Amino acid sequence: MNTTPCCQSGGGRFWSLIVGAIALASISCLPTHAVVLLDESFDTSPVDGIPNSITTSTDFIIGTGNPGSDLKVTGTGGVYSDPFGGAGNRSLVLHSFDGGCIVNTPGCSENLNEFPVVTWLDEFGDDPNVHRDGVIDFDIYLSTPDPNETWTLLDFRLGYGIEGRINPQTIPPDVVIWNQYQVQNDGEVVETLIFNNSLNQGFALGTPNENPLEPDVPFHVKYTLDGSTETFQWEMTNLNTSVATQITFDDSSSNVSGGSATEADWPWGFGPFGAAIDYLGYNSLDFQQDFGNRTSEAYIDNLKVDNSLPGSEDADFNEDGEVSGADFLAWQEGFGMTGTAMLGDGDANSDGNVDELDLAIWESQYGNSSPLGSVQTVPEPLAIVLILIGFTLVGFRRLQ
Repeated sequence: MNTTPCCQSGGGRFWSLIVGAIALASISCLPTHAVVLLDESFDTSPVDGIPNSITTSTDFIIGTGNPGSDLKVTGTGGVYSDPFGGAGNRSLVLHSFDGGCIVNTPGCSENLNEFPVVTWLDEFGDDPNVHRDGVIDFDIYLSTPDPNETWTLLDFRLGYGIEGRINPQTIPPDVVIWNQYQVQNDGEVVETLIFNNSLNQGFALGTPNENPLEPDVPFHVKYTLDGSTETFQWEMTNLNTSVATQITFDDSSSNVSGGSATEADWPWGFGPFGAAIDYLGYNSLDFQQDFGNRTSEAYIDNLKVDNSLPGSEDADFNEDGEVSGADFLAWQEGFGMTGTAMLGDGDANSDGNVDELDLAIWESQYGNSSPLGSVQTVPEPLAIVLILIGFTLVGFRRLQ
């Protein structure tokens, strides 16, 4: 076998790698801010219990088990089976099977109406000005409603408020995103919708208007927020087919339909598009179901909030929540790409290239897994670089 072309091509690339890596020795360790605010897979939470990430004294959760509703972790041996699959996988189910529980009725609260609501608060702090950018990911699964149920509904809200807030509000300027994922039961007709009239965020996105949502199918939902423009992008991926659909809107009208959608950037908040409202940011995240209507099961899984600071660079190429040697290998694999590279290829600065600049960013962020708000000096990664280069050198010499 003639290996000369491979060696020539690999050699140039290899020595570029060596030069870039050795250059890291002169780069001092930089302090970095952790960006992952919340990372909840529910896999370590107790089956039939509440998520480990929910602190009952500082977060907010109701409807966890009363005569009208349930909210609990699913899993093997539990009341609810996990619909996402995978051995040992757990998720969170919201189920307002009898419309919730009216205050002061037997088995219900003496203070408030109860229905499934879970709100993460303490992960974000009390300052609503801090978090304006980032990516919010989660998986959803909406069951087909039974004949005696009104619908399946999952209400997602991202908002903010002062200390002591409970969950995102519904009036300006307290809510940044408010979307409802629905499967309606109109007799024998099941219609899927993603909308909220009040916010005009996805109004009337129903079949057949380009709506990707289906009942009894797992989907991955991704919101990408841009605080500088107060907009977000919205994407859903069918986890069975891996088909991704970017939800867009027509900015010429506040009556948005998927059939005429043209723009990718959705405006934050309340009212007609372009409303002059001064939004701060977000410091609470909320999922809930309906009160008063019988609602089928809605499941969420793999919830993650990554608060990428404005202008920040990201060397977590495999998106596992930490910058490590595995990310160096991802950069090495993509090294030399120009114009089309993405984060998973090793492009840390979003310039479309994988080069020595991205390697320097990886070096500065290596070891970053601290909680939000802390600033840490990153450990020196030169040793791991040299080890990995050593392995590469062995493989390169074998090719010769």
